[in-house]
Amino acid sequence: MHVPRAAYPALKARLLVELQANGPRELDGQPVTQTVPLATNDGFKFFTADGSWLLVRFSGTEPLVRVYTEAGTSGARDAFVAAGERLVRDA
Repeated sequence: MHVPRAAYPALKARLLVELQANGPRELDGQPVTQTVPLATNDGFKFFTADGSWLLVRFSGTEPLVRVYTEAGTSGARDAFVAAGERLVRDA
C-alpha cells in the first residue's frame, strides 16, 4: 500500500506500536493464535490455528506498507489481504 511520503514516518511509528499491542484478534473468522514481531523490527506476522498467516511489513526504502499472506483457500487469502489493508488504512 502506498502511503504519502510525508505521512509515512508517523504511520510506521504508530503502527509498530499499535500492531504489537492491538493486532487483529481474528482473520476471516479464525482467531489469531500468535503474533510474531519480525527480526528486522519492521513488521509483524499474525498466525491462525490452521497455519495461515498475514504479514504486515514496512518498506525501508519507499513509503510502502506491504501486506503478504498465505492461506488454505483463495477466499481466505483475499480476506486476509483485505484485513491487512484495513489495519493500515484505519490506523
